[in-house]
Amino acid sequence: MSSSSLGRALLAVAVLLLTAGCPKTSKDEGPRADGGAVTISCATDRLNCEEHPSPTAEQEQALRVVCSSGSGAFAKPAACPKAHFHGKCTFTADNVLRIRRYYDGPGVDIAYQQDFCVNTAHGTWSTTF
Repeated sequence: MSSSSLGRALLAVAVLLLTAGCPKTSKDEGPRADGGAVTISCATDRLNCEEHPSPTAEQEQALRVVCSSGSGAFAKPAACPKAHFHGKCTFTADNVLRIRRYYDGPGVDIAYQQDFCVNTAHGTWSTTF
């Protein structure tokens, strides 16, 4: 694995660990209090973009922090780009549904991302946007 692929893999693991490690409180139960389903996203390095359908206020704030710490761009509603899309992983971490989209780029190992999705994150891989 090249150093750039290793760096991207480590970033993916860091995002997974940071977002999965948020404690769940009673305020995190169920849909948002305002009843509105929103989707938020965070795109980092234009190599991946993570969406959280129907986040609570606490989950939204946690994603904002993860985005800013990873030099990502936060968008609400979600704004994951379609250009150069290669595949997505749908998984649950800390009882939160997440959709992470991956994009072609220099040094990107899509086969590794697919394997990580299925075997580490225990998610579902798809090439449908």
